[in-house]
Amino acid sequence: KEIIVKTVKEVCAEGLIVSGGKDGIFIKDVKPESPASKHLSVKEGDQILSATVYFDNVSYEDALQILEHAQPYKVAFCLKRKPPPRTQEDAETMSQASSEVSLTLYLLHQCLQ
Repeated sequence: KEIIVKTVKEVCAEGLIVSGGKDGIFIKDVKPESPASKHLSVKEGDQILSATVYFDNVSYEDALQILEHAQPYKVAFCLKRKPPPRTQEDAETMSQASSEVSLTLYLLHQCLQ
């Protein structure tokens, strides 16, 4: 019987050694005394089904690289969106910013199809 194990959000996965092929990506080893061995509940032989990268402290350049490398794969986003403006002046101020966000989301959506 298989079980799904979710780990908590940690600073890094340094110390994980992975292997893989057509059957998936697996934990080959966890280096002793590494951040991964101390903070992640992973074991040799675990299959990595998905990974979440938190963008709260990611530089713009790193975010672009992560998204570009993810283009051929299935991706789920957790988005934060500002509520719509309440006045005409607010609407005009927000118009350009929201069109840039819409274009970015559209481009990402197109890449993922």
